[in-house]
Amino acid sequence: MRTHTVTEHRVSSTECVCLPGHYLLLGECVLCKSNSFCSGNDNHKTDCTANSKTFADAATNTNIKNTDESSCLCNLGYTRNVAGQTSCLECESGKYKASYGTDACAVCAAGKYLEGTAATSVTSCVSCIAGKVLTGTGAKLATDCISCPAGKYSTVVAATADSDCLDCTAGKYSLVDGGQDETACLSCGAGSIQPALPPMMQACALSVRLEPTLRWRQQRISILV
Repeated sequence: MRTHTVTEHRVSSTECVCLPGHYLLLGECVLCKSNSFCSGNDNHKTDCTANSKTFADAATNTNIKNTDESSCLCNLGYTRNVAGQTSCLECESGKYKASYGTDACAVCAAGKYLEGTAATSVTSCVSCIAGKVLTGTGAKLATDCISCPAGKYSTVVAATADSDCLDCTAGKYSLVDGGQDETACLSCGAGSIQPALPPMMQACALSVRLEPTLRWRQQRISILV
Protein backbone atom coordinates (compact mmCIF):
# COMPACT_ATOMS: atom_id res chain seq x y z
CA MET A 1 0.00 0.00 0.00
CA ARG A 2 1.30 3.37 -1.03
CA THR A 3 1.31 6.01 1.60
CA HIS A 4 2.36 9.61 1.70
CA THR A 5 2.85 12.11 4.35
CA VAL A 6 1.06 15.44 4.33
CA THR A 7 2.93 18.19 6.01
CA GLU A 8 1.31 21.39 7.12
CA HIS A 9 2.91 24.58 5.74
CA ARG A 10 2.45 27.68 7.88
CA VAL A 11 3.18 31.21 6.78
CA SER A 12 3.77 34.24 8.93
CA SER A 13 1.49 37.25 8.78
CA THR A 14 4.30 39.17 7.10
CA GLU A 15 3.97 36.91 4.06
CA CYS A 16 0.27 37.68 3.63
CA VAL A 17 -0.69 40.57 1.41
CA CYS A 18 -4.01 42.25 1.95
CA LEU A 19 -6.17 43.27 -0.97
CA PRO A 20 -6.30 46.97 -1.94
CA GLY A 21 -8.60 48.90 0.36
CA HIS A 22 -7.53 46.76 3.33
CA TYR A 23 -4.67 46.73 5.80
CA LEU A 24 -3.29 44.21 8.27
CA LEU A 25 -4.42 44.59 11.87
CA LEU A 26 -3.62 41.95 14.52
CA GLY A 27 -3.01 39.35 11.86
CA GLU A 28 -6.21 40.04 9.92
CA CYS A 29 -6.94 42.13 6.83
CA VAL A 30 -9.48 44.76 7.70
CA LEU A 31 -11.13 47.55 5.74
CA CYS A 32 -9.26 50.80 5.44
CA LYS A 33 -10.18 53.52 7.93
CA SER A 34 -11.67 56.90 7.18
CA ASN A 35 -9.27 59.65 6.10
CA SER A 36 -6.61 57.18 5.07
CA PHE A 37 -5.81 54.97 2.09
CA CYS A 38 -4.62 51.34 1.85
CA SER A 39 -2.80 50.13 -1.25
CA GLY A 40 -2.75 46.52 -0.01
CA ASN A 41 0.85 46.04 -1.08
CA ASP A 42 2.47 46.80 2.25
CA ASN A 43 -0.43 45.89 4.55
CA HIS A 44 -0.39 49.38 6.03
CA LYS A 45 -2.81 52.25 6.01
CA THR A 46 -1.54 55.73 5.23
CA ASP A 47 -3.24 58.74 6.74
CA CYS A 48 -4.31 61.57 4.47
CA THR A 49 -2.24 64.72 4.71
CA ALA A 50 -3.54 67.75 6.59
CA ASN A 51 -6.62 69.54 5.22
CA SER A 52 -7.88 66.53 3.26
CA LYS A 53 -10.29 63.67 3.84
CA THR A 54 -11.81 60.57 2.27
CA PHE A 55 -15.40 59.65 1.56
CA ALA A 56 -17.00 56.24 1.92
CA ASP A 57 -17.97 54.34 -1.21
CA ALA A 58 -21.64 55.07 -1.85
CA ALA A 59 -22.45 51.48 -2.86
CA THR A 60 -20.84 49.69 0.10
CA ASN A 61 -20.64 52.51 2.65
CA THR A 62 -17.05 51.49 3.28
CA ASN A 63 -13.59 52.85 2.47
CA ILE A 64 -12.76 49.87 0.26
CA LYS A 65 -12.00 52.10 -2.72
CA ASN A 66 -9.51 54.27 -0.86
CA THR A 67 -6.44 52.63 -2.35
CA ASP A 68 -4.07 55.52 -3.09
CA GLU A 69 -3.37 59.16 -2.30
CA SER A 70 -5.90 60.38 -4.84
CA SER A 71 -8.59 59.05 -2.49
CA CYS A 72 -7.73 61.92 -0.14
CA LEU A 73 -9.66 64.96 -1.33
CA CYS A 74 -8.66 68.47 -0.31
CA ASN A 75 -11.11 70.18 2.02
CA LEU A 76 -13.18 73.19 1.05
CA GLY A 77 -10.92 76.22 0.75
CA TYR A 78 -7.83 74.08 -0.01
CA THR A 79 -6.34 72.80 -3.24
CA ARG A 80 -3.68 70.47 -4.62
CA ASN A 81 -3.77 71.17 -8.34
CA VAL A 82 -0.06 71.58 -9.07
CA ALA A 83 1.88 68.62 -10.45
CA GLY A 84 4.02 67.03 -7.74
CA GLN A 85 2.22 68.81 -4.94
CA THR A 86 1.56 66.38 -2.10
CA SER A 87 -0.24 68.54 0.43
CA CYS A 88 -3.40 70.60 0.27
CA LEU A 89 -2.68 74.33 0.47
CA GLU A 90 -5.16 77.02 1.42
CA CYS A 91 -6.66 79.24 -1.25
CA GLU A 92 -4.89 82.58 -1.16
CA SER A 93 -6.58 85.95 -0.72
CA GLY A 94 -8.86 86.85 -3.61
CA LYS A 95 -9.79 83.21 -4.19
CA TYR A 96 -12.15 80.55 -2.80
CA LYS A 97 -13.02 76.87 -3.30
CA ALA A 98 -16.48 75.52 -2.58
CA SER A 99 -15.88 71.83 -3.35
CA TYR A 100 -13.79 68.88 -2.16
CA GLY A 101 -11.02 67.69 -4.43
CA THR A 102 -8.00 69.00 -6.30
CA ASP A 103 -9.75 71.65 -8.38
CA ALA A 104 -8.06 75.03 -8.58
CA CYS A 105 -9.32 77.84 -6.36
CA ALA A 106 -11.77 80.16 -8.11
CA VAL A 107 -11.13 83.91 -8.22
CA CYS A 108 -13.49 86.58 -6.93
CA ALA A 109 -15.26 88.42 -9.73
CA ALA A 110 -14.58 91.99 -10.76
CA GLY A 111 -16.07 94.50 -8.35
CA LYS A 112 -15.27 92.27 -5.36
CA TYR A 113 -12.30 91.44 -3.13
CA LEU A 114 -11.37 88.89 -0.46
CA GLU A 115 -8.76 89.62 2.19
CA GLY A 116 -8.86 86.28 4.04
CA THR A 117 -7.48 82.89 3.01
CA ALA A 118 -9.00 79.38 2.76
CA ALA A 119 -12.38 80.83 1.79
CA THR A 120 -15.05 78.20 1.08
CA SER A 121 -17.77 80.13 -0.76
CA VAL A 122 -18.29 82.78 -3.41
CA THR A 123 -20.19 84.70 -0.74
CA SER A 124 -16.84 85.26 0.98
CA CYS A 125 -16.01 87.77 -1.78
CA VAL A 126 -16.87 91.27 -0.55
CA SER A 127 -18.47 93.84 -2.86
CA CYS A 128 -16.82 97.23 -3.30
CA ILE A 129 -19.07 99.90 -1.82
CA ALA A 130 -20.87 102.49 -3.92
CA GLY A 131 -18.54 105.23 -5.08
CA LYS A 132 -15.74 102.79 -5.87
CA VAL A 133 -14.81 100.68 -8.92
CA LEU A 134 -12.81 97.47 -9.35
CA THR A 135 -12.27 96.31 -12.91
CA GLY A 136 -9.98 93.31 -12.28
CA THR A 137 -10.68 89.86 -10.79
CA GLY A 138 -9.11 88.12 -7.80
CA ALA A 139 -8.60 91.33 -5.79
CA LYS A 140 -7.08 90.76 -2.35
CA LEU A 141 -7.62 94.07 -0.53
CA ALA A 142 -10.38 96.57 0.10
CA THR A 143 -7.96 99.23 -1.12
CA ASP A 144 -8.07 97.61 -4.56
CA CYS A 145 -11.47 99.27 -4.95
CA ILE A 146 -10.73 102.64 -6.59
CA SER A 147 -12.80 105.70 -5.70
CA CYS A 148 -14.63 107.64 -8.38
CA PRO A 149 -12.69 110.89 -8.89
CA ALA A 150 -13.91 114.31 -7.79
CA GLY A 151 -16.71 115.55 -10.00
CA LYS A 152 -18.19 112.06 -10.30
CA TYR A 153 -20.26 109.66 -8.21
CA SER A 154 -21.61 106.10 -8.40
CA THR A 155 -24.58 104.44 -6.76
CA VAL A 156 -23.51 101.01 -8.02
CA VAL A 157 -22.33 98.42 -5.48
CA ALA A 158 -19.57 96.13 -6.85
CA ALA A 159 -19.04 98.45 -9.82
CA THR A 160 -16.82 96.94 -12.50
CA ALA A 161 -16.31 99.74 -15.02
CA ASP A 162 -15.10 103.34 -14.93
CA SER A 163 -18.28 104.26 -16.77
CA ASP A 164 -20.20 103.42 -13.57
CA CYS A 165 -18.87 106.73 -12.22
CA LEU A 166 -21.25 109.44 -13.44
CA ASP A 167 -20.51 113.15 -13.91
CA CYS A 168 -22.13 115.69 -11.67
CA THR A 169 -24.94 117.39 -13.59
CA ALA A 170 -24.59 120.87 -15.07
CA GLY A 171 -24.44 123.55 -12.40
CA LYS A 172 -22.92 121.25 -9.78
CA TYR A 173 -19.42 120.27 -8.66
CA SER A 174 -17.66 117.91 -6.24
CA LEU A 175 -14.26 118.22 -4.63
CA VAL A 176 -14.14 114.78 -2.97
CA ASP A 177 -13.41 111.32 -4.35
CA GLY A 178 -15.75 108.38 -3.90
CA GLY A 179 -19.14 110.13 -4.11
CA GLN A 180 -21.87 107.54 -3.55
CA ASP A 181 -24.83 109.43 -4.97
CA GLU A 182 -25.74 112.77 -6.50
CA THR A 183 -25.83 114.45 -3.10
CA ALA A 184 -22.04 114.45 -3.31
CA CYS A 185 -22.41 117.08 -6.04
CA LEU A 186 -22.91 120.62 -4.72
CA SER A 187 -24.55 123.54 -6.46
CA CYS A 188 -22.14 126.10 -7.90
CA GLY A 189 -24.38 128.91 -6.63
CA ALA A 190 -26.12 131.81 -8.31
CA GLY A 191 -23.97 133.85 -10.66
CA SER A 192 -21.19 131.26 -10.88
CA ILE A 193 -20.28 129.23 -13.92
CA GLN A 194 -20.02 125.45 -14.08
CA PRO A 195 -17.33 124.43 -16.61
CA ALA A 196 -18.17 121.70 -19.07
CA LEU A 197 -15.29 119.39 -18.19
CA PRO A 198 -15.40 117.43 -14.87
CA PRO A 199 -11.71 118.17 -14.07
CA MET A 200 -12.67 121.83 -13.93
CA MET A 201 -15.09 121.31 -11.03
CA GLN A 202 -12.62 122.96 -8.68
CA ALA A 203 -12.81 126.12 -10.76
CA CYS A 204 -16.57 125.94 -10.34
CA ALA A 205 -16.13 125.77 -6.56
CA LEU A 206 -13.69 128.65 -6.69
CA SER A 207 -16.25 130.75 -8.54
CA VAL A 208 -18.68 130.16 -5.66
CA ARG A 209 -16.17 131.49 -3.16
CA LEU A 210 -15.39 134.49 -5.39
CA GLU A 211 -19.03 135.26 -6.16
CA PRO A 212 -19.48 138.07 -3.53
CA THR A 213 -16.35 139.79 -4.84
CA LEU A 214 -17.49 139.48 -8.44
CA ARG A 215 -20.95 140.79 -7.57
CA TRP A 216 -19.40 143.81 -5.78
CA ARG A 217 -17.26 144.56 -8.81
CA GLN A 218 -20.23 144.33 -11.14
CA GLN A 219 -22.21 146.75 -8.95
CA ARG A 220 -19.31 149.22 -8.81
CA ILE A 221 -18.95 149.16 -12.60
CA SER A 222 -22.67 149.84 -13.07
CA ILE A 223 -22.46 152.86 -10.74
CA LEU A 224 -19.48 154.25 -12.60
CA VAL A 225 -21.22 153.86 -15.91
